[in-house]
Amino acid sequence: MKMVQLPNLSRQLAFTLVETIIALNLICWLIIIPSIDLGQQWQIQQEKLFLLKFQSNWNWSLKRAFLEKSNCVVEFNSAQHIITFRDYRLQTPNVNLTLPKTLNASLKRNNKLTIHADGSVEPTTIYFVSQLTKRRYTYTVQKHWGRLFETQT
Repeated sequence: MKMVQLPNLSRQLAFTLVETIIALNLICWLIIIPSIDLGQQWQIQQEKLFLLKFQSNWNWSLKRAFLEKSNCVVEFNSAQHIITFRDYRLQTPNVNLTLPKTLNASLKRNNKLTIHADGSVEPTTIYFVSQLTKRRYTYTVQKHWGRLFETQT
């Protein structure tokens, strides 16, 4: 009589149920954790995008005023969260930028900046304050040339 030898069951080549549950739990956490703060990150990106649009429209208005020999006005409307870039000659808003709800804008003096037909601008300081990150973006306008200098605090 021959004896049949059974395979050794002490070696396990596959995951056990406990190991599978632990692995699935870790994978789920790795997927969930980055998506928790996605809304706030989206708002921060909207703020950065707005600031880039503001700089771009500012530079465009400087060039347009100089090349077309026409005054441009930049109006800051804090109540409606809108910044308007306006050409005096056209008397219609050229560009309206809507501030994100988490960003506030203010000027050091009044709510209007005039870019003169020769491209000159009175020196002033423009402040943007983020409610999310508590950062203060300060844009200093260079006298006569109108160049923006940005600092963050």
